[in-house]
Amino acid sequence: RRWCVCVTMKSPKGRKGKKGKGKKGSSSSGKKTGGAGSAGFGTQTVWRAGVDPIEEGEELAYDRTAYECLSRFRFSWPCLSFDVVADALGQRDKNQFPYECFVVAGTQAGDPNENAVCVARLSNVHQGKHGSKGKGKKKEDDENGDDEMDMEMDTTSSSDSESESEEEGEQPYFSAVEVHHRGGINRVRCLKRPGTCVVASWGETGHVQVWDLSSHMKMLGEEKIGPRTQKNKVKQVHQTPLHIAQHPAEGYAMDWSGRSESLLTGDCKGQILLTRHDGTLVNWQTDPQGFQGHQDSVEDLQWSPAEDTVFASCSVDKTVKIWDTRQRTKPGLSFEAHDTDVNVISWNRLTSCMIASGGDDGTLRIWDMRFISNKQYVANFDYCKKAITSVEWSPYEGSMVATSSADNMVCFWDLSVERDAAEEVELKEGDGVEIPVDIPPQLLFVHQGQENIKEVHWHEQIKGAVISTAYDGFNLFAASNL
Repeated sequence: RRWCVCVTMKSPKGRKGKKGKGKKGSSSSGKKTGGAGSAGFGTQTVWRAGVDPIEEGEELAYDRTAYECLSRFRFSWPCLSFDVVADALGQRDKNQFPYECFVVAGTQAGDPNENAVCVARLSNVHQGKHGSKGKGKKKEDDENGDDEMDMEMDTTSSSDSESESEEEGEQPYFSAVEVHHRGGINRVRCLKRPGTCVVASWGETGHVQVWDLSSHMKMLGEEKIGPRTQKNKVKQVHQTPLHIAQHPAEGYAMDWSGRSESLLTGDCKGQILLTRHDGTLVNWQTDPQGFQGHQDSVEDLQWSPAEDTVFASCSVDKTVKIWDTRQRTKPGLSFEAHDTDVNVISWNRLTSCMIASGGDDGTLRIWDMRFISNKQYVANFDYCKKAITSVEWSPYEGSMVATSSADNMVCFWDLSVERDAAEEVELKEGDGVEIPVDIPPQLLFVHQGQENIKEVHWHEQIKGAVISTAYDGFNLFAASNL
């Protein structure tokens, strides 16, 4: 795979660029054009986020051809945790437009009484000026200094007028139901059962609540869209949760089992609880006895994709532990995974012996459970300079993993890639691009443009599509080389 880059436009002194455009549009890591006071001349080198400064008179401009699709949406309050809902639309490819998808999210409002668990439908999301369509627009946009992002869906706006960047019939539609939730939501996860929308929310009050939002999802899915349809529509409701589990403290760790449909939750005091239903998704029970072993806050949980009773946990105590639900007093395996807090983990569902972990120091590590006895990782990447906030293996390729980090990057890695000196020579001689030696060859794509990125999730049914959330909203995109 060829590493994907975008162009950094350097505005000569005396010529005013469009202020803030680089922040509006997300971008892959860019190319920086050399030569004093020049724009578009000289040797081009890859701009490295978190390493290379943006000097006075320079700004980042994302390359539309680097994306097959790129759009953004947001709720009235920041949603720093979300999940993609399994829908009944079947499998589709990233080049099949328009996109339609459902997400659930939890808000963090300024007023605790204004929070909500949200289920939203995004529909009629077209390619816009990206991918093959972007090639014809690129020269014109570069000349005009226009790198605005297409397809913005904003629930805070009541305007139904078409954006100038949207072609006839290609306006995206956003509709949502917000279910009132007392207090901010630390994390939200959806049970992956097609046709249902059972959601668990981790509240800052120390409560874990299970909600059945299936009727709201069905109502949203049955809405017809057309020229007279309101583009951004939100309905607010009150609803009683199916179940409430009480922890001794608030927490963040949460995961549904794709095999047993059981729910694991972990809190900031190191306790892990198991919640199960009786097969009807109506009657739920949280086991009173928790799993004891962590010495500090449990940050993330992951069920094994291959065994019903096995799961992994990670903690501020720097360890990753492997558990069996039949043994609650101690883990079956424990090892120190990072030199700092272990923020997130992901268990590879296609290659079930592999676990990825993200540390507070920005390192991404890959572990092979078959050889974990020597406590040695099989891969270590320290490209990100700040804490890893999310990690998730691709649901379609066992060697690919996505990460988000506190330095406002979403990175895509492919462990099967090795450095290709011949390809780098070809890029330098043919395209005038010089790849720095300190960029790992496994790093395929870097997405930017969001502030305070918290989570990234692959869309399991739209191959190649990804959604990320940050303080300033969501991005839905598909990179051209993934």
